[in-house]
Amino acid sequence: MNQHIKPLSADIIIVQVGVNDLYRIPIFPENKETIISECKSNIKEIVRQSRQLGAVVILTTIFPIAEVPLERKLFWSPDIVVTGIKEVNDFIYSLEKKDVIIFDTKEILANEQGKVREEYSRDFLHLNRAGYKALNEKLIPILKRL
Repeated sequence: MNQHIKPLSADIIIVQVGVNDLYRIPIFPENKETIISECKSNIKEIVRQSRQLGAVVILTTIFPIAEVPLERKLFWSPDIVVTGIKEVNDFIYSLEKKDVIIFDTKEILANEQGKVREEYSRDFLHLNRAGYKALNEKLIPILKRL
């Protein structure tokens, strides 16, 4: 934050974080609650520091994921989505304030099953160019308002 963000003197900071922290749940299932708690704590601290810099924060929810491919299922846990992403996204909503805007990515990216739409998915965790374009189209009016 001090090295990369503070020198920019930004009026608006867009924060998209979380899933990489939660990706550790299958590796350390006994630490699931700690991993989720640390993720929430990290997000809260990023928001706190951003506000302290005087910036308006646009905090995205954690992106929905696609169907996990068979070869990745050995290193995957449904707890990442069922518990982790849901709990952290609920927490993200609790951070909303006048200067903290929550940007719901699921509304834009998810299909009827709550998975990222195929046309937006590069792989099961990452968006492709079309996914980011869809997010940006919804983000631009928010930025213009600010």
